[in-house]
Amino acid sequence: MYKHDNYTRCLFLDPTSSEVEYAHIKPSLLRTELRSNIERALDIINDNPMLSESFRKYSGKRDEIIIRLDNAIIYSRPIFDHNGRPQILTNIGFEVFSADSEKGKKCIDKFLSVWEASASLKSDPNTTS
Repeated sequence: MYKHDNYTRCLFLDPTSSEVEYAHIKPSLLRTELRSNIERALDIINDNPMLSESFRKYSGKRDEIIIRLDNAIIYSRPIFDHNGRPQILTNIGFEVFSADSEKGKKCIDKFLSVWEASASLKSDPNTTS
């Protein structure tokens, strides 16, 4: 989740993306949970234009975990097994640094590039069925 220009931005992995097969040890469970969470988000968003601009879905591999809270960045890199599947994040190290730092600015730029390539939650009605 990322706050920019006075609104929150949150990305969901697109449940129709082939990346779902690699993003979780149980892809069918992840796909179901993603669809369910997107459906809940759409129910809350309804026709609110500000909220509808705050949530999107992406399709690519997540090779970094970037969470921004106010002016702090929480950052980590997932560990992948020999099949390219991410391992459980329990006990994995993370860093916390300022969003204004050089590393913070790079994380924001990375997030924004994923954001710009992402799609509206409402762009494909099949993602929530």
